[in-house]
Amino acid sequence: MRKMIVVLGMHRSGTSLVAEMVHRWGGASGGGDRLLDGDRWNARGYFEYVPLLELNDALLGAAGGSWRAPPADREAVARLCDDETFSRRARELIAAFDCGDDPWFWKDPRLPALLPFWEKFWPDPAYIVPVREPLHIARSLAGRDALSPAAALLLWQHAMLEIMSHVGRKPQTLFVSYEELLADPLSQGVNLCAFLDEQCGPRAGRPADMEKVTAAVDPSLDHGDRSDTIAGASVATAEQKELHAFLERRVADRDARFDASRYPLWPGWNEALRSFEELKRVNRIIAEKDAHTRTIRHSVSYRLGRALTKPFRLLFCR
Repeated sequence: MRKMIVVLGMHRSGTSLVAEMVHRWGGASGGGDRLLDGDRWNARGYFEYVPLLELNDALLGAAGGSWRAPPADREAVARLCDDETFSRRARELIAAFDCGDDPWFWKDPRLPALLPFWEKFWPDPAYIVPVREPLHIARSLAGRDALSPAAALLLWQHAMLEIMSHVGRKPQTLFVSYEELLADPLSQGVNLCAFLDEQCGPRAGRPADMEKVTAAVDPSLDHGDRSDTIAGASVATAEQKELHAFLERRVADRDARFDASRYPLWPGWNEALRSFEELKRVNRIIAEKDAHTRTIRHSVSYRLGRALTKPFRLLFCR
């Protein structure tokens, strides 16, 4: 039976909800004191192990990327396995979890971009992949991280292509519809727990625990307009629309055939994401300078100085 569970998905795609359900089922998360704190975007927490996040950020940086602009070169990510420091840290993290008999899980939206690295170390885990309407993901990222819809959809497309290419065909992979999970928590919770029981062994008291597992689902958290989908979005590419349609089929059909060549990222996607990030950085600097200027202009000393120098400015600064 498998002991490791990996929740794979794009930022804001429902990975935190699925991770909480896995935790309520009985998966160990690494301890509350070392998990990323909740905030107004995820009040109940992210279920992300901080040492894993720190290592993943370091891996992305070493491969020439970040979570906002993931590395375009898979081989560069895979070559990080040859780095003694990264390899040691990866093995130590896994050993810290994989030391007992109970199943445990990892969740971090950075993981899809780092699959060529982590698959060399993971002990044959089970995978759970939430699938959410990409436009709702994009809008959530716009609010939380000020990402443009085009940038968010590129990140989503890259993440899902990586997931499908690496684990989509593995029999120990479950795709879960985020919208169906919110609409029918009980049946979706039953499917999720059945998958976990099959892959990792049943937890004690399974029937009594189902209410606890599904209590993680709060439908009021879904603010998306169900009629507003990527299929009719002008900002989305044809490949992105087709990829989402395939993923919806994959939720229901494990045997749905995946052909990566049908959903290619357009040339220059990585450079575009880097440009979006640089533009955001420049805008942030400008905003900080504008705020500093406004603070100075509202200060008593500035207003006093303007008053004292007014006669001279009237004479010499016409």
